[in-house]
Amino acid sequence: MSFAVRLAADMIASEAGSTTPLDLEVANQSDQTDQYELSIEGLDPEWTAVPVPVFAVSAHDLQGQKVFFKPPRTSESLAGNYPFVIRVRSLESGEVRLTQGVLEIRPYHSVSMEILPKKGVYGPWRRTNIFRATIINLGNCEETLQLFGSDPEDALAYDLPADQITIAPGQQREVAITVNPVQRRALSNPRLHGFQISARSVETPSVYCAAQAQLEHRPVVSPGNFMLFLIAVGLMVGWWAFRPMPPVLDAFQIDPAVVPPGGAVRLTWQSSHAKSVKVLFNDSVIVSQGAPRGTTTINVDRSGTFTAIAVRETRTSAPSIVSVTVKVPEVLPPPEVTAFEIKTREVAPGESFFVSYRVKDAIKATLSPSGQILDPKLESIQVEAPSQPGVVRYFIVAENAAGQTAKSRTINVNVAAKPEANIVVFRADPMEVDPLVGKCKISWQITGAVRAELVVDGQTLALETTEGEMTLDVTKTVPVVLIGYDANGLTVKKSATITLKAPIVRPDDSTTGNPGTGGLR
Repeated sequence: MSFAVRLAADMIASEAGSTTPLDLEVANQSDQTDQYELSIEGLDPEWTAVPVPVFAVSAHDLQGQKVFFKPPRTSESLAGNYPFVIRVRSLESGEVRLTQGVLEIRPYHSVSMEILPKKGVYGPWRRTNIFRATIINLGNCEETLQLFGSDPEDALAYDLPADQITIAPGQQREVAITVNPVQRRALSNPRLHGFQISARSVETPSVYCAAQAQLEHRPVVSPGNFMLFLIAVGLMVGWWAFRPMPPVLDAFQIDPAVVPPGGAVRLTWQSSHAKSVKVLFNDSVIVSQGAPRGTTTINVDRSGTFTAIAVRETRTSAPSIVSVTVKVPEVLPPPEVTAFEIKTREVAPGESFFVSYRVKDAIKATLSPSGQILDPKLESIQVEAPSQPGVVRYFIVAENAAGQTAKSRTINVNVAAKPEANIVVFRADPMEVDPLVGKCKISWQITGAVRAELVVDGQTLALETTEGEMTLDVTKTVPVVLIGYDANGLTVKKSATITLKAPIVRPDDSTTGNPGTGGLR
């Protein structure tokens, strides 16, 4: 080995923007003087300086040299460790010696802030103010900043998008901040609030930046202007209240507007700011000095117009006119109920039945006692029977346009509960009995019945079942009635007459005088 290289330190700490020296020694171990070339590799050439790149060392001698590190104070000079190599080459033999080291660039902090606009306005027509703060990191390390908003009077509220933001070296961030007054009064003096937006590093609290702006709070109206407004309003109200008002006729009405000859009409009027009211009929004065609010009744025999005018001193209102029409009433024929019929005379409670009718010269017809309105153009209507049993007397009252009425005859409808029993079969076979046979078979079937009876010639026979048959001995013509009883005691009946045929008279019987006779056994 002809030479050796040794660094004074393996780790060199340097501040960005400053120059830091590093000592190294080159030992010539050969027997003759040698020249050496010195260079630094692994770093930006602008960060290093070699004052004596070529130097000579005598044989078996030791010589020291200096190199310098000068990273610029910019954001590109990021804080951190940068390894490098110092290369020494013998110009005589060409041998190369390498030695390693590490350059540590220490962090430095620098942040700045600018806010726009410098002045905002909060008023009735502008409710939101957004200020944009631009924060720039001029240091060589990443910064995490916490944002704050403040003003001396604590009169403003700040809406920050985030409590913390992170900015890389050399970068900038724009933050939108909404600033509004805490108290928003409609009545107050305009005020100008100065405030400050600041940012402080979370890791290094001494790193800090801030920017200032202003917010002008404009109310709806200031107290002075509001007082002037109240005074102006008061003057206008006073002038309006005490100004000389012309008389006004507020209302003028007539009732009725159409009357027969000699009929009475009622006139009613109401006025404001007037001392009297004058009323004329067809240009003839009928009320000369009526009260500002009044009424009068006039009989008229011809059509015409009424005119009312409100009067105060020499001033009069605009006239108000109403008309009256005298009309001879039309002679109307009296109303008439030409037809009224109810075919169903026996109905159950709540059961519907039809009513047939016809009316003439009537505009209205009413079915009593139910009060149901009948259409004069129709001829029938469905009516529901009352829920209570009994006899209902129905009649129709017709009325014409003149108020004349006419009443129909009365039809009685018996409202009674219907039995649940129903006679399905009631048959006598035969209906005409031969006297020589003298027998008739009775068949019956009753549904919904709890018991049944058969009445033969006034004698009642209790039937054991509601369906069956029996044989009767017939000796004469007799009536037969079948009666069924439901659970409520209501009955259903059906009758028939069994006829006994006349006996046949034979020639030999006439001599004996002994005709055949029948009997009910």
